[in-house]
Amino acid sequence: SSTHDTLLFFSTLGKVYKLRAFQIPYSSRTAKGLPIVNLLNFEPNEKLAAVINVNMEEMQDGFFIFGTRQGLVKKTEISAFNNIRTNGIKAILLNDGDELFEVGLTDGEKDIILGASNGKAIRFSESDIRPMGRISAGVRGIKVADNERMVGMAIVNTDGDEIVIVTEKGYGKRTNVDAFRVQVRGGKGVKALNITAKNGKMVSLSTVRGDEDLLVVTDKGMIIRTHLDQILTIGRDTQGVRLI
Repeated sequence: SSTHDTLLFFSTLGKVYKLRAFQIPYSSRTAKGLPIVNLLNFEPNEKLAAVINVNMEEMQDGFFIFGTRQGLVKKTEISAFNNIRTNGIKAILLNDGDELFEVGLTDGEKDIILGASNGKAIRFSESDIRPMGRISAGVRGIKVADNERMVGMAIVNTDGDEIVIVTEKGYGKRTNVDAFRVQVRGGKGVKALNITAKNGKMVSLSTVRGDEDLLVVTDKGMIIRTHLDQILTIGRDTQGVRLI
């Protein structure tokens, strides 16, 4: 981001807050940072789910796509978020036990790929989701079992895009989006990852062009940077290579 960008902070409870980039103090790579409750009026049990850098003026015709842990998705016009109060506003209604975990930007004509912790993924057209207001709960994107959860939401921009999958034990891989056929939303999807005792469950699924660097961060705060050309492009029914 740059100094005067607008950053939107979406919480696990389905609320959205707004800050300008210059309101966040600059610090070094190894600094602890500032507690987010010092910047945003979070509730005691509220956690950060997603941060989006958005030009509200240029993106008025676009949409936010929301993804929840229980496999629900929702599409809402960006213009519905023009007036965000200091204490936040509701962005999505959540069912009991569910939480928001991912938010993306689209132009209304993209394909979306959702990934679940069981290694399944589903690709469907964004047109399958009708636009809804802020105070709504969304529709079923992918069917997940009670002991599983949705862990990734990738927006397909071109047919040349690839999907990067990362597992809980530090393995990862690239797969062409063409390997995922377009289906009707709400199903169980197709196998996107071969889960074994070595690589563990899927924890992340995202879209790349193939010329970027990948930053993988552990829950202990360690980070590794790898260029994507060092990660194999392989099929869906594979377990990947060690990243970290």
